[in-house]
Amino acid sequence: MSLARMIWVFLAVMWGTTWMAASVALRDVPPFTLAGARFLVASAILFVVVRIRRTPFPRALGAWTLMVGTGASAIGVAYAFQFWGMRHVPSAVAAVVFSAVPLLTILLAHWILPNEPITLRRSVGVITGVTGVAIIFGDQLGSGDGVAAWAVLGFVLGAVALAHAQVTIKAHGSTTDPVLLSAVQTLVGGALLLGLGTMVEGNPLRAHWTGSAVVALAYLSVLGSAVGFVALYWLLRRLPVTTVNSMMLVHPLVAIVLGWLVLGEHLTVRALFGAGAIVLGLAAILRPSARVQRPIRPSFRTDEIPVSE
Repeated sequence: MSLARMIWVFLAVMWGTTWMAASVALRDVPPFTLAGARFLVASAILFVVVRIRRTPFPRALGAWTLMVGTGASAIGVAYAFQFWGMRHVPSAVAAVVFSAVPLLTILLAHWILPNEPITLRRSVGVITGVTGVAIIFGDQLGSGDGVAAWAVLGFVLGAVALAHAQVTIKAHGSTTDPVLLSAVQTLVGGALLLGLGTMVEGNPLRAHWTGSAVVALAYLSVLGSAVGFVALYWLLRRLPVTTVNSMMLVHPLVAIVLGWLVLGEHLTVRALFGAGAIVLGLAAILRPSARVQRPIRPSFRTDEIPVSE
């Protein structure tokens, strides 16, 4: 297995565990405050790494527009909706909606990236995987309080913002250092989220920071954000964006395993059937294309080589 595939598996599993960590912390800490703290802590870590590596800051305005803009959308918008929504509906519902990100990515990549057109195999794979996720958590889709419908709508908007940001970075961020990109994004998104939290939820320092909430915050900040986003942007330089984002189909699968191993939940026939659909969908998405482009070799005769006098 290549290094890129190994990192893909690591991110798919690790980010699958962050749903549980966020759910634990949200029992005690308000959503915008928690999300803002998560990314500001991650940003502080990443800027230390930038300083140690002496990474030069870009001078081009376009690079800063990319970093700030995607930080506001992929982190500020997406995680505001995600964390707020998880207070009103089960985290599994959020996982269901966000698992549609690969399908959105395929559509956006077709319009923005000339090298990643829509293919029947990828589309069928994503639809199969999303269907598997919906099968697993179908009994939970109707649960929630009176604002559950608004929460699901927020998840959809957040998923669109996340997919668009990833495709934009794939298209225009190939020369931007992934650590610096992650540092600026988490700073911008974290500041927006914490500012919103201060206005709506009050002083962040007065939140109910229990021991479990602090541990969950550390996990979300270090692994879920600082390490996760750097690895993500490293992958985007080496794999198609549709392949990278297909990892979001794995997150609900991880939730099943954690529920079985950690929470003592029973595996149902519905869950096993849905897991099988997810695996089939991933197999269709990740299978290498049968058409492999070979490097073009120059064709000429030796007697056509000019000889210098």
